[in-house]
This record gives sequence, C-alpha cells and structure tokens, in this order.
Amino acid sequence: MKWTLLLLVSIVCAQSPETDRRAHARKMLDMTADMVASVRTEVQVSALLHLADNYHVFDTERAEEMIAQAFTAAESLEKRKRDALQGEIVRTAASIRVERAVEMWRQMQAPPPRALERIVESLIEGKKFDQAIALLGESNPYSYGAANRILSKLADQDPRREVVFASAVAAFQSKPDLQTMGASMLTVLAEHWRKLPPPMVEEAAKAAVNWLLEQKPTDNLTASLSGSKGSVTFTDRANLRLFELMPVIAETAPKLAKATLESRPELRAAYEKFPEGRKSLGEDNFSFRISQTDGPMDPSAQARMRLDGEAQTKTFQALALLKEGPDKALDLVPTIANPAKQAEVLAAAARSVGEKDPGKASGLLGRCMELLGEIKEPETRVSAWDAVAEAAHRVHDHQTAWTAMEKALEDIHSLYKADIDEQAPNEALRENWPSTQHFRRVVSMATRLYGVAAEPMLGKILDHELRLLAQIEMAQALLGRPRTSGSISVSRSRR
Repeated sequence: MKWTLLLLVSIVCAQSPETDRRAHARKMLDMTADMVASVRTEVQVSALLHLADNYHVFDTERAEEMIAQAFTAAESLEKRKRDALQGEIVRTAASIRVERAVEMWRQMQAPPPRALERIVESLIEGKKFDQAIALLGESNPYSYGAANRILSKLADQDPRREVVFASAVAAFQSKPDLQTMGASMLTVLAEHWRKLPPPMVEEAAKAAVNWLLEQKPTDNLTASLSGSKGSVTFTDRANLRLFELMPVIAETAPKLAKATLESRPELRAAYEKFPEGRKSLGEDNFSFRISQTDGPMDPSAQARMRLDGEAQTKTFQALALLKEGPDKALDLVPTIANPAKQAEVLAAAARSVGEKDPGKASGLLGRCMELLGEIKEPETRVSAWDAVAEAAHRVHDHQTAWTAMEKALEDIHSLYKADIDEQAPNEALRENWPSTQHFRRVVSMATRLYGVAAEPMLGKILDHELRLLAQIEMAQALLGRPRTSGSISVSRSRR
C-alpha cells in the first residue's frame, strides 16, 4: 500500500512533456546498456537486440553495433537457443539495415523461416520484389510466411505470382511439413488460391490433403480457434489443418472433399458449422490457442479448452456490442463461462461509460475486482488486471488502477516461482518465460498510463535479469513505441 501511495503522489510531478520522456528513455537505455555484461549470455543477447531496436530511434550506428554484438554472442549458446535468438536478431536488423540482416541470415545454418519474413517485408517496402523472390529461393527451410507476404503485395496479374507459388509447391513436395502454428503451404493456398491458376491450385491442394490423410492421428494436442461468430476445437493436428484447407478443396476437388469429411467426424462437424473455414469464425477478431503434451492429453483439459474457446467468442460479441452502449454487452456477461473474460468485458464497459457516469463505472470496476479475486489460478487472471487498470485510469480512479497493477505483479511473481522451480524449471528461453512476458506487459502499460511515475515498479521485479528486460520495455514505452510482442513458452523436464 505504501508503494501505491508513493506512486499516486508522484503522478502529479511526473506527467512530463514528450521531450522529457524521450530524454528519460535515452538515460534508461544508456544505463541498461552498461549493465548488459552482468547477465548470462542468453539474456545479454535478448537485451542487446531490444536495445538495438530502441537505439535505432537515436543512433543507427550504435544500434548496428549492438545487433552485431548480439549475433556474435549468440554463437556460444546451444543450438536451439542460438537459432531462435539469431532469428530474432535478423528480424530486428531488417528494420535497421536490411543489407546487414541479409548477411546475417545467410550466415545461419538453418535460419527459422520467420527470420526471412521481416527481411522480405523491408525489401517489399522498397519495391525490391525480385531480390525478395531470389532470397525466398535460397531459404532452407522454406519460408512460407515470406512467400505469403510477397503474394499479398504483388499485383493480381503479375506473372511473378505463379513463380512464387510454384516455389512453395516445390518446397512442400520436396519436404512436406504443415506446421501446427505459423505460416505453411496451407496458409499460402487458403489466402491466395482464388488469384492463382486453377490447375496449379488443384494439384497443390490435392497433394496437401493426401499427405495429411496419411498422417497418424494425434492424441496430445488441443487447438481452439475463436472468432466473433463462433469457436471450434480440434484434437487432431491433421483436422486442424484440413479445416483451413476445406474451402479450397470443396471447390477444386469436391469428390476428395466429400470423402475426407466422411472419414473425419471431428472435421465434418466443424466444416458443417463453418463452411468457409477460419473466415467463417469472423475476420474482425480472432484467437488461436494450442496446447500440446508429451503424452495423451487429459480429456478434462480438452474440455476446458473447448469451454474457453466458447467464452472467447462470447467475449468478442460482448465487446462488439459496447459500440451500441454498455447495457447489451452487460447482458451477455452471465453467459461467459470464464470469470477472467467476464471481468474483461466489465472493465471495457466501465471504460466506455467513463466520465459520463462515474458511479456506474466504479461499480463495474468493483465487480471486476471481486471476480478476479475469486479466481485461484494466477495464470488465468494475470492478463485481466490490465483491463481493470486501464479502465480505472480512464475514469481517474488511480487508486484502483495501481491496485490492479499490484495484483498483476503478485500473480506474475507466482508465475516466476514456477519458472524457476528446482524440480521442474522452465528450460525455454528466459526471453519467452511467462513471467518475463507478463512483467514486460504490465510495465509497458503502467508507463503508457503514468509515464516516469511507473519507474518504481521496476523495483518490484526481484530477478535482476528480468528487471533489465523490463527496463528496456519501460524506455520503449516512454518513446511512445508499441510493446514488444513475444511468444510465451514453457518447456519442463523433471530433475
């Protein structure tokens, strides 16, 4: 409580103009750069790439030096971590100097496919399509995401479209690999098939479907896709991918589509409900969650994923109704079978009411706090505190805003304890730990709302390596730049 009161007192003094925020951000970045040598190599690399991304605002030459330093330092890491981090370094470098990014990409033994995506985006921004297509031909493993970006930007009648699509088909035929997440041959087909020659599309679609049909059923996966028009859950990897491809097959190879649906009840049920595949779920909002285990997945976990998917759809619908006023959205809240999602809608309603009805906004925020307090699992509610804090700030209820952020920090500390558990530590990159990503998220939000008054929050992050990464995130927010988007990864093995 003392911490909250101190922050509230400092708010009046800390609402600095843009120039002061920028200067403070530079000071924080300089201080962080001086501390990088004190952390383990893995965190050094992550810190350097994020520092470079922000120094680019002030000093491109120093940003390039940090990128080079990060790339070299990553060489000493074990292969899995080295490849992942160097891939992210290449992506960051592409936004600073694309020529240097290409050099580093070529130095990697097996660059992650997404590393080329950002290079291609930078080249396309400069209208360098031929260079982008040439690099695509060099990619190994093949970057379907880069192919997708090129096809999205080429004119409909550009003959190079067929060249790019043919390269994707050839890559798939050489090494079939339909990823569960990320861009794949199916992504390219699903998004561009109507603007490609039908014979090419039919041949590629049949090859993909036949390969999928040959795969063994999986029992260690549950994937939930949710949109504003509905949700669907899959327990088989092939069905998940076939769902994306069915609209293509139904039109280009109807007999194959019929036979496929007849042999796969899970897929047939989803397709009958959503005949346009993923697009049927709604294109305005979309959520994709996936859970995988080493062995067979617990049926109860699969059921929870299904319910969470349905709750997400209801949440999207309720949030959309806020445009018409809070009452219709609030009527949907009791139908959302997830207290954290209920709180998200209540907070959004409070934000929409704002200063027009402070009493109603306060009551809604109170209900949010009660709902979240009843949830036992920190990982379930940790993100929902953001919505409460932002809504409270909107109606000038700073006490509730800081309380919500304190609650978020408490939950993140619980996640951190799980990350460092001695019996089953999280062996994923620290960059991708749940605690790391959530610390960053809360610090970024607090800085966006309260500027430098949020700086004492860094002292609540006890791990100096995670605090260092969060400090870069705070400087980034002070610069008015969007929050770092990163994936969350958990990988455990019993000791």
